[in-house]
Amino acid sequence: VSGFGIRTIVLREYNTAGDGCYDTDTVIIEFMEQPYAYAGNDFIVCGLDFQLNATDYYADVDNISGNWTCVSSGTATFEDSTDPHTTVHYSDYGYATFRWRETAHPHIEVENGTTCSAFDVVTVTIYEKPSAELNMIEGDTAVCGLRFENLLAADDGYSGYWYEENTSTVFGAGSSTITDVTVSNYGRHDFYWIEYNGPMDNQ
Repeated sequence: VSGFGIRTIVLREYNTAGDGCYDTDTVIIEFMEQPYAYAGNDFIVCGLDFQLNATDYYADVDNISGNWTCVSSGTATFEDSTDPHTTVHYSDYGYATFRWRETAHPHIEVENGTTCSAFDVVTVTIYEKPSAELNMIEGDTAVCGLRFENLLAADDGYSGYWYEENTSTVFGAGSSTITDVTVSNYGRHDFYWIEYNGPMDNQ
């Protein structure tokens, strides 16, 4: 056929004697578009709650629907599995693969349950989110001079680094939980210990 849609096919049988005797039967066939599915690019997250982002090509098509499923061994809880941009909670850190399936359903009643579908998968790398904690016994403090000897952060096994908004500040060991710091001017300075898990470009 030249396009998608519902077509009526008529079969007519004639008596070969040519006496005008014939009978007809009809069958209705719906020619459906084969959907296309795109689950999005693989990505990295921190924490067990995140958003999936499939492309919904058929938002305005009444007979095509989408659905998320998890094809990994862990347990996934979707906020709305039919939403291409749903949020999901996954049970484990590591890798999880999710399948986005687009399914075209016929407008007519069919006995064989025929549908047309396509799917795509996305793999999510899930890192545990660190919990940075300073270990300063005296809490906020004051010091004489421009150097402070004992910046302390809790060592919980994650990578981290010290930060201050003033770019002239110099940390003795910027990626160590124990370091000294030298500033360029007197006054208040706020120092941050930042922890990360996974690649730096995902922070």
